[in-house]
Amino acid sequence: MNEYSELVRPVLRKVQGYEPGEQPKEGPILKLNTNENPYGPSPKVGAAIRRAIPRLKRYPDPDCSRLRAKIAEVYGIPESCTLVTNGSDEAIRLVFEGLLDPGERLILPVPTYTLYDVLATFRSAEVVRAQFGDDFELPPLPTAGKLLVLPNPHVPSGVAFAVERLAALARDFQGLLLLDEAYVDFGAESAIGLVGQLENVAVLRTFSKSFSLAGLRVGFLAGPPWLIETLFKLKDSYNVSHVAQAGALAALEDIGWMELNAKRIMEARDFTRYHLLSLGFSVPISSANFLLAQKPGVDLYPLYLELKRRNLLVRYFATPGLFDRIRISIGKASEMEFFLETLQKALVSLA
Repeated sequence: MNEYSELVRPVLRKVQGYEPGEQPKEGPILKLNTNENPYGPSPKVGAAIRRAIPRLKRYPDPDCSRLRAKIAEVYGIPESCTLVTNGSDEAIRLVFEGLLDPGERLILPVPTYTLYDVLATFRSAEVVRAQFGDDFELPPLPTAGKLLVLPNPHVPSGVAFAVERLAALARDFQGLLLLDEAYVDFGAESAIGLVGQLENVAVLRTFSKSFSLAGLRVGFLAGPPWLIETLFKLKDSYNVSHVAQAGALAALEDIGWMELNAKRIMEARDFTRYHLLSLGFSVPISSANFLLAQKPGVDLYPLYLELKRRNLLVRYFATPGLFDRIRISIGKASEMEFFLETLQKALVSLA
């Protein structure tokens, strides 16, 4: 060990960082493992990015003023309740940094997006985990804590929660309820309207999924002014580039393009779920662009490997509560037909 590595905080020397889904470098591989949108962004995005190129010699707008104004218009919230970030992951990090001191309590219904746990470890927070059942209905949750984080639709099941249930949850909770709506455009009801009603609700959104801009890295947080003002102090001065701001603004100005592609994905998702059920998998109803398929009690790692051998990537989670499930991102209809054909061959091969 390098003698200078002792300078690193002890918690960071021990923790393993967040591991994103595999990104193959080359080859004819069908990627159904990272919930990317199979359809491209609006053509207006490319045009807006090209127009932004001459401005690259200057720093971008640190406040993302035009984009925040458009977000406020589209989602019906005050501009003062918005913060644009470098992907929604930056917003999560900022909330954790702004609210959690060492030893303070974070509530996580689990399983969930594993980045939350990693960031909580970085903050040396106390994490209280409430276990979902197989139906992925919300478990009983503590009312005392600094922060409660819940993806809606839920990750990794895709199950959506009613806004009325979320509002009641916020009213009972003493801290901030952070709702991660990365996948809400694929059939769930958004709770973003709660931001203007309750002072302890914040909502995360991303342009990576439904808007097909995963490579651009843009997200935003809608929250009460006290939170937004705090996070503005913490964010990098120029956290979102000219190009990213221009692309996200263009995407919002052509929101019908996103909605059409989301509809196609929802149709392919429901088609895929029907056939997974016929193959003997247990699959919750999903309101996201992915499905969680289960063979109760059967470790699906061999199936994951067999699919990978056949140039098809899905997501396997090597954790006690998820070892008998694989998560399948939804591609185009033709891709999902290929997935189902390949899956059947893999199952026969493993029988």
